[in-house]
Amino acid sequence: MKIIAVDIGGTKMLLYSDVGGNVVEKRVPTGDEASPQSLCREIHSFIRSLDFVPDAVGVCVPGLVQDGVLIVASDRPNMVGLSEEMLSTPQTRAFLINDVRAAMYSQLPKYPRESSICVIVIGTGIGMSVYSNGVFLTGANGFIGEWGLCPIRLSDGTMTTYDAVMTGKAIVDRLGLEPLQITQKLEEEDPSAVTIVKEAGFYCGCCLASCINLFNPEYIVLTGSTTEYKYYRSTAMETCRTYSLPESFAACTIVDPSERGRIVLLGTVEYAREMMEEANCIVCLQKTLVHSRGYPCQLRTTVKYYPYEHAKPRCEQLLLCSFHRDSCFSRGCSSELCVLCPNG
Repeated sequence: MKIIAVDIGGTKMLLYSDVGGNVVEKRVPTGDEASPQSLCREIHSFIRSLDFVPDAVGVCVPGLVQDGVLIVASDRPNMVGLSEEMLSTPQTRAFLINDVRAAMYSQLPKYPRESSICVIVIGTGIGMSVYSNGVFLTGANGFIGEWGLCPIRLSDGTMTTYDAVMTGKAIVDRLGLEPLQITQKLEEEDPSAVTIVKEAGFYCGCCLASCINLFNPEYIVLTGSTTEYKYYRSTAMETCRTYSLPESFAACTIVDPSERGRIVLLGTVEYAREMMEEANCIVCLQKTLVHSRGYPCQLRTTVKYYPYEHAKPRCEQLLLCSFHRDSCFSRGCSSELCVLCPNG
Protein backbone atom coordinates (compact mmCIF):
# COMPACT_ATOMS: atom_id res chain seq x y z
CA MET A 1 0.00 0.00 0.00
CA LYS A 2 1.46 3.35 -1.08
CA ILE A 3 0.84 6.08 1.51
CA ILE A 4 2.27 9.59 1.68
CA ALA A 5 2.09 12.12 4.52
CA VAL A 6 1.65 15.86 4.93
CA ASP A 7 2.46 17.76 8.13
CA ILE A 8 0.79 21.18 8.14
CA GLY A 9 2.33 23.41 10.79
CA GLY A 10 1.96 27.00 11.89
CA THR A 11 4.81 28.26 9.70
CA LYS A 12 5.44 25.52 7.12
CA MET A 13 3.97 22.44 5.47
CA LEU A 14 6.13 19.36 4.94
CA LEU A 15 5.07 16.94 2.20
CA TYR A 16 6.71 13.54 2.51
CA SER A 17 6.86 10.31 0.52
CA ASP A 18 8.91 7.22 1.32
CA VAL A 19 7.88 4.40 -0.99
CA GLY A 20 10.35 1.66 -1.87
CA GLY A 21 13.15 3.56 -0.16
CA ASN A 22 12.73 6.52 -2.50
CA VAL A 23 12.30 9.56 -0.23
CA VAL A 24 10.75 12.73 -1.65
CA GLU A 25 10.27 15.85 0.48
CA LYS A 26 8.95 19.31 -0.16
CA ARG A 27 8.56 22.27 2.20
CA VAL A 28 6.01 25.02 1.62
CA PRO A 29 5.47 28.13 3.81
CA THR A 30 2.06 28.40 5.48
CA GLY A 31 1.42 31.27 7.88
CA ASP A 32 -1.57 33.61 7.87
CA GLU A 33 -2.04 33.46 4.11
CA ALA A 34 -2.62 29.70 3.91
CA SER A 35 -6.24 28.75 3.17
CA PRO A 36 -7.86 25.32 2.77
CA GLN A 37 -7.92 25.87 -0.99
CA SER A 38 -4.24 26.85 -1.26
CA LEU A 39 -3.20 23.92 0.93
CA CYS A 40 -5.18 21.52 -1.26
CA ARG A 41 -3.56 22.91 -4.40
CA GLU A 42 -0.06 22.35 -2.99
CA ILE A 43 -0.88 18.81 -1.83
CA HIS A 44 -2.49 17.83 -5.13
CA SER A 45 0.47 19.30 -7.02
CA PHE A 46 2.86 17.22 -4.90
CA ILE A 47 0.84 14.06 -5.59
CA ARG A 48 0.95 14.71 -9.34
CA SER A 49 4.73 15.20 -9.19
CA LEU A 50 5.30 11.67 -7.88
CA ASP A 51 6.09 8.78 -10.23
CA PHE A 52 3.35 6.67 -8.66
CA VAL A 53 -0.27 7.14 -7.58
CA PRO A 54 -0.65 6.97 -3.78
CA ASP A 55 -3.45 4.88 -2.32
CA ALA A 56 -3.83 7.32 0.54
CA VAL A 57 -2.48 10.58 1.92
CA GLY A 58 -2.44 11.23 5.64
CA VAL A 59 -2.65 14.92 6.55
CA CYS A 60 -2.01 16.16 10.08
CA VAL A 61 -3.02 19.61 11.29
CA PRO A 62 -2.61 21.71 14.47
CA GLY A 63 -6.23 21.77 15.58
CA LEU A 64 -9.39 19.84 16.33
CA VAL A 65 -10.60 17.45 13.64
CA GLN A 66 -14.15 16.14 13.71
CA ASP A 67 -15.78 13.96 11.07
CA GLY A 68 -12.89 14.57 8.70
CA VAL A 69 -13.01 18.38 8.95
CA LEU A 70 -10.68 20.82 10.71
CA ILE A 71 -13.14 22.77 12.84
CA VAL A 72 -10.86 24.62 15.29
CA ALA A 73 -7.30 25.88 14.79
CA SER A 74 -6.61 28.56 17.39
CA ASP A 75 -3.10 29.36 16.08
CA ARG A 76 -4.11 29.30 12.40
CA PRO A 77 -7.86 30.02 12.09
CA ASN A 78 -7.33 30.67 8.37
CA MET A 79 -6.99 26.89 7.90
CA VAL A 80 -10.38 26.03 9.40
CA GLY A 81 -12.59 24.19 6.94
CA LEU A 82 -9.88 21.96 5.49
CA SER A 83 -11.50 18.56 4.97
CA GLU A 84 -10.84 15.01 3.82
CA GLU A 85 -13.34 15.53 1.01
CA MET A 86 -11.37 18.50 -0.34
CA LEU A 87 -8.06 16.67 -0.04
CA SER A 88 -9.15 13.38 -1.63
CA THR A 89 -8.82 12.64 -5.33
CA PRO A 90 -10.49 9.86 -7.34
CA GLN A 91 -7.32 7.74 -6.97
CA THR A 92 -6.06 8.85 -3.55
CA ARG A 93 -8.09 8.87 -0.36
CA ALA A 94 -7.21 11.49 2.25
CA PHE A 95 -7.35 11.12 6.03
CA LEU A 96 -7.14 14.15 8.34
CA ILE A 97 -5.82 13.92 11.90
CA ASN A 98 -4.62 16.20 14.69
CA ASP A 99 -0.81 16.44 14.60
CA VAL A 100 -0.20 15.42 18.22
CA ARG A 101 -2.53 12.44 17.94
CA ALA A 102 -0.58 11.50 14.80
CA ALA A 103 2.60 11.56 16.89
CA MET A 104 0.94 9.10 19.26
CA TYR A 105 0.21 6.71 16.39
CA SER A 106 3.93 6.53 15.60
CA GLN A 107 4.67 5.48 19.19
CA LEU A 108 1.95 2.91 19.84
CA PRO A 109 3.77 -0.04 18.21
CA LYS A 110 6.60 0.40 20.72
CA TYR A 111 4.57 -0.19 23.86
CA PRO A 112 2.12 -2.81 25.19
CA ARG A 113 -1.50 -2.11 24.32
CA GLU A 114 -2.44 -1.74 28.00
CA SER A 115 0.15 1.02 28.58
CA SER A 116 -0.71 4.57 29.60
CA ILE A 117 1.16 7.04 27.38
CA CYS A 118 1.26 10.81 27.02
CA VAL A 119 2.82 12.37 23.94
CA ILE A 120 3.75 16.04 24.32
CA VAL A 121 4.89 17.97 21.26
CA ILE A 122 6.39 21.43 21.72
CA GLY A 123 7.08 23.45 18.61
CA THR A 124 5.47 26.75 17.64
CA GLY A 125 2.80 25.78 20.19
CA ILE A 126 2.23 22.88 22.56
CA GLY A 127 -0.14 19.92 22.36
CA MET A 128 -0.67 16.64 24.16
CA SER A 129 -2.29 13.30 23.32
CA VAL A 130 -3.24 10.72 25.95
CA TYR A 131 -3.64 6.99 25.38
CA SER A 132 -4.55 4.54 28.14
CA ASN A 133 -5.32 0.82 28.09
CA GLY A 134 -6.01 0.68 24.37
CA VAL A 135 -8.09 3.87 24.18
CA PHE A 136 -7.40 7.46 23.14
CA LEU A 137 -8.69 9.89 25.77
CA THR A 138 -10.43 12.76 24.01
CA GLY A 139 -12.68 14.50 26.52
CA ALA A 140 -16.24 15.68 25.91
CA ASN A 141 -15.56 17.20 22.50
CA GLY A 142 -11.97 16.36 21.62
CA PHE A 143 -10.06 19.15 23.36
CA ILE A 144 -8.17 17.09 25.92
CA GLY A 145 -4.49 17.99 26.25
CA GLU A 146 -4.65 21.73 25.54
CA TRP A 147 -1.80 22.57 27.91
CA GLY A 148 -0.96 25.70 25.99
CA LEU A 149 -4.20 27.35 27.10
CA CYS A 150 -3.79 26.49 30.79
CA PRO A 151 -3.25 29.60 32.96
CA ILE A 152 -0.10 30.20 34.97
CA ARG A 153 0.94 33.01 37.31
CA LEU A 154 4.44 34.41 36.77
CA SER A 155 6.75 35.52 39.58
CA ASP A 156 5.71 39.16 39.08
CA GLY A 157 2.05 38.24 39.55
CA THR A 158 1.13 38.41 35.85
CA MET A 159 -1.38 35.84 34.64
CA THR A 160 -0.58 34.23 31.30
CA THR A 161 -0.69 30.81 29.59
CA TYR A 162 1.87 28.07 28.97
CA ASP A 163 1.78 28.95 25.26
CA ALA A 164 3.22 32.35 26.13
CA VAL A 165 6.14 31.09 28.23
CA MET A 166 7.39 27.67 27.07
CA THR A 167 6.88 27.30 23.33
CA GLY A 168 9.13 27.98 20.37
CA LYS A 169 7.10 31.06 19.52
CA ALA A 170 7.52 32.39 23.05
CA ILE A 171 11.31 32.02 22.87
CA VAL A 172 11.51 33.58 19.40
CA ASP A 173 9.32 36.52 20.46
CA ARG A 174 11.37 37.22 23.57
CA LEU A 175 14.76 37.05 21.85
CA GLY A 176 13.68 38.58 18.55
CA LEU A 177 15.72 35.96 16.67
CA GLU A 178 15.04 33.10 14.29
CA PRO A 179 15.41 29.50 15.57
CA LEU A 180 18.77 28.91 13.85
CA GLN A 181 20.10 32.15 15.33
CA ILE A 182 18.91 31.08 18.78
CA THR A 183 20.71 27.74 18.42
CA GLN A 184 23.91 29.61 17.53
CA LYS A 185 23.53 31.98 20.48
CA LEU A 186 23.12 29.01 22.82
CA GLU A 187 26.28 27.41 21.46
CA GLU A 188 28.08 30.70 22.13
CA GLU A 189 26.65 30.68 25.70
CA ASP A 190 24.97 34.03 25.12
CA PRO A 191 23.64 34.97 28.62
CA SER A 192 20.31 36.33 27.38
CA ALA A 193 19.58 33.30 25.18
CA VAL A 194 20.59 30.84 27.90
CA THR A 195 18.41 32.57 30.51
CA ILE A 196 15.31 32.73 28.32
CA VAL A 197 15.60 29.12 27.11
CA LYS A 198 16.14 27.89 30.68
CA GLU A 199 13.05 29.83 31.80
CA ALA A 200 11.02 28.18 29.03
CA GLY A 201 12.43 24.80 30.05
CA PHE A 202 11.39 25.47 33.64
CA TYR A 203 7.77 25.98 32.59
CA CYS A 204 7.98 22.88 30.42
CA GLY A 205 9.05 20.99 33.55
CA CYS A 206 6.01 22.36 35.39
CA CYS A 207 3.85 21.09 32.54
CA LEU A 208 5.47 17.63 32.71
CA ALA A 209 5.01 17.48 36.48
CA SER A 210 1.34 18.36 36.12
CA CYS A 211 0.96 15.64 33.51
CA ILE A 212 2.56 13.06 35.81
CA ASN A 213 0.54 14.15 38.85
CA LEU A 214 -2.77 14.20 36.96
CA PHE A 215 -2.49 11.18 34.63
CA ASN A 216 0.14 8.98 36.35
CA PRO A 217 1.41 7.72 32.95
CA GLU A 218 3.94 4.95 32.43
CA TYR A 219 5.51 6.86 29.55
CA ILE A 220 5.78 10.47 28.43
CA VAL A 221 7.13 10.99 24.94
CA LEU A 222 8.53 14.53 24.87
CA THR A 223 9.40 15.84 21.42
CA GLY A 224 9.17 18.83 19.10
CA SER A 225 11.67 21.32 17.70
CA THR A 226 11.69 23.48 20.83
CA THR A 227 12.83 20.59 23.03
CA GLU A 228 16.03 20.38 20.97
CA TYR A 229 17.32 23.74 22.19
CA LYS A 230 20.35 23.39 24.43
CA TYR A 231 19.40 23.58 28.14
CA TYR A 232 15.66 23.27 27.42
CA ARG A 233 15.17 19.54 28.07
CA SER A 234 17.67 19.28 30.93
CA THR A 235 16.02 22.19 32.77
CA ALA A 236 12.59 20.67 32.14
CA MET A 237 13.65 17.29 33.55
CA GLU A 238 15.12 18.83 36.69
CA THR A 239 11.98 20.89 37.29
CA CYS A 240 9.71 17.93 36.59
CA ARG A 241 11.51 15.81 39.19
CA THR A 242 11.19 18.59 41.77
CA TYR A 243 7.42 19.11 41.41
CA SER A 244 6.19 15.57 40.66
CA LEU A 245 4.86 13.14 43.23
CA PRO A 246 7.99 11.00 43.81
CA GLU A 247 6.18 7.67 43.39
CA SER A 248 4.55 8.77 40.15
CA PHE A 249 7.79 10.20 38.81
CA ALA A 250 9.59 6.93 39.56
CA ALA A 251 6.91 4.97 37.68
CA CYS A 252 7.14 7.20 34.58
CA THR A 253 9.74 6.99 31.82
CA ILE A 254 10.21 10.23 29.88
CA VAL A 255 11.26 9.32 26.36
CA ASP A 256 13.22 11.27 23.78
CA PRO A 257 12.08 9.51 20.58
CA SER A 258 14.72 8.58 18.04
CA GLU A 259 12.50 9.84 15.18
CA ARG A 260 12.26 13.37 16.60
CA GLY A 261 11.57 15.55 13.56
CA ARG A 262 9.70 12.75 11.78
CA ILE A 263 7.53 11.51 14.63
CA VAL A 264 4.42 13.33 13.39
CA LEU A 265 4.93 12.35 9.74
CA LEU A 266 5.48 8.68 10.57
CA GLY A 267 2.40 8.67 12.79
CA THR A 268 0.35 10.25 10.03
CA VAL A 269 1.36 7.41 7.70
CA GLU A 270 0.40 4.83 10.35
CA TYR A 271 -2.97 6.49 10.88
CA ALA A 272 -3.75 6.55 7.16
CA ARG A 273 -2.69 2.91 6.88
CA GLU A 274 -4.98 1.89 9.74
CA MET A 275 -7.89 3.80 8.25
CA MET A 276 -7.36 2.10 4.89
CA GLU A 277 -7.17 -1.31 6.55
CA GLU A 278 -10.35 -0.62 8.47
CA ALA A 279 -12.13 0.55 5.34
CA ASN A 280 -11.15 -2.71 3.68
CA CYS A 281 -12.05 -4.93 6.63
CA ILE A 282 -13.31 -8.38 5.83
CA VAL A 283 -16.75 -9.64 6.73
CA CYS A 284 -15.77 -13.21 7.41
CA LEU A 285 -19.00 -14.67 8.68
CA GLN A 286 -22.65 -13.78 8.51
CA LYS A 287 -25.32 -16.29 9.41
CA THR A 288 -28.84 -16.45 10.76
CA LEU A 289 -29.51 -17.82 14.20
CA VAL A 290 -32.78 -18.52 15.96
CA HIS A 291 -33.79 -16.49 18.98
CA SER A 292 -35.04 -18.58 21.89
CA ARG A 293 -38.47 -16.99 21.39
CA GLY A 294 -38.52 -18.10 17.79
CA TYR A 295 -37.43 -14.85 16.17
CA PRO A 296 -34.56 -14.91 13.69
CA CYS A 297 -31.29 -13.21 14.63
CA GLN A 298 -28.33 -12.43 12.43
CA LEU A 299 -24.80 -12.76 13.75
CA ARG A 300 -22.31 -10.72 11.78
CA THR A 301 -18.62 -11.02 12.58
CA THR A 302 -16.06 -8.59 11.19
CA VAL A 303 -12.31 -9.08 11.48
CA LYS A 304 -10.27 -5.88 11.43
CA TYR A 305 -6.53 -5.95 10.87
CA TYR A 306 -4.33 -3.32 12.48
CA PRO A 307 -0.82 -2.35 11.39
CA TYR A 308 0.89 -2.82 14.73
CA GLU A 309 2.86 -6.02 15.16
CA HIS A 310 1.82 -6.43 18.79
CA ALA A 311 -1.90 -6.12 18.02
CA LYS A 312 -3.87 -9.19 17.05
CA PRO A 313 -6.70 -9.03 14.53
CA ARG A 314 -9.79 -7.88 16.38
CA CYS A 315 -13.07 -9.74 16.02
CA GLU A 316 -16.16 -7.56 16.38
CA GLN A 317 -19.51 -9.26 16.78
CA LEU A 318 -22.90 -7.73 16.21
CA LEU A 319 -26.03 -9.76 16.86
CA LEU A 320 -29.05 -8.25 15.14
CA CYS A 321 -32.39 -9.43 16.44
CA SER A 322 -35.61 -8.88 14.48
CA PHE A 323 -37.63 -9.10 17.70
CA HIS A 324 -35.90 -6.11 19.30
CA ARG A 325 -35.37 -4.31 15.98
CA ASP A 326 -31.95 -3.36 17.23
CA SER A 327 -28.71 -4.97 18.22
CA CYS A 328 -29.02 -7.38 21.11
CA PHE A 329 -25.38 -6.79 21.82
CA SER A 330 -22.22 -5.48 20.23
CA ARG A 331 -18.84 -6.39 21.56
CA GLY A 332 -15.22 -6.92 20.67
CA CYS A 333 -13.52 -10.23 21.36
CA SER A 334 -10.79 -12.55 20.16
CA SER A 335 -12.47 -15.81 21.10
CA GLU A 336 -14.73 -18.19 19.23
CA LEU A 337 -18.10 -16.84 18.16
CA CYS A 338 -20.75 -16.47 20.79
CA VAL A 339 -24.10 -17.61 19.38
CA LEU A 340 -26.40 -16.87 22.28
CA CYS A 341 -28.69 -13.85 22.34
CA PRO A 342 -28.51 -12.41 25.90
CA ASN A 343 -32.09 -11.16 25.66
CA GLY A 344 -33.43 -14.68 25.15
